[in-house]
Amino acid sequence: MLYRLLLLTCCLCSLSMSGQSQTVDAKLTLGGLFANTTKFGVEIGLSKKVSLEIAPGVYYSFLGALGIDQNRFSGYLLGANFRFYTKPTENGLDRFFLAPYARIVDGRIKWVNDDVVNDEFTFRRSSFGLMFGYKELFKGSRLFFEVSCGLGYVANLNFVDLAPEDQNDFLEKLFSTRVDLQSSIMIGYRFGGKKRD
Repeated sequence: MLYRLLLLTCCLCSLSMSGQSQTVDAKLTLGGLFANTTKFGVEIGLSKKVSLEIAPGVYYSFLGALGIDQNRFSGYLLGANFRFYTKPTENGLDRFFLAPYARIVDGRIKWVNDDVVNDEFTFRRSSFGLMFGYKELFKGSRLFFEVSCGLGYVANLNFVDLAPEDQNDFLEKLFSTRVDLQSSIMIGYRFGGKKRD
């Protein structure tokens, strides 16, 4: 279901690019607060206040913060959000925004002892929620920075190669909260539209 929603959003983004003075913001994350994340985003302006964004990325983190040494998590993600800018400047698509979002993560966890992988499994996790943030263009430039964070609900979690009876206490503690947190600090470049005076 969520895959279809993301596919529909991608199609809407493609159709929206038929506008003659289209604003397109390309951006790259500088890091996440809740996980180590490299993410690329393309935001397509539908008006000065509304836009669609598609954001694929890569997760990579160590689980030492959970008291589980030598265990590793990695994965790929695909996210989409529909943004509403509350009071943009004449440049459009800047300042404060709210955005419902959806994202999918394909991940892998490895149990490692003395650099030997004892066990590993993959999973697919889908979630949706609401994010908010702030975007500012640098004066006299098309460069901009953006900060955002979001809170959502984990709608689905499938373990691809792990039997249900093998899901131990560690997995339950890691995923049972059903809370999806995300944040990012991004820098980007604006194509089309106006640069800040």
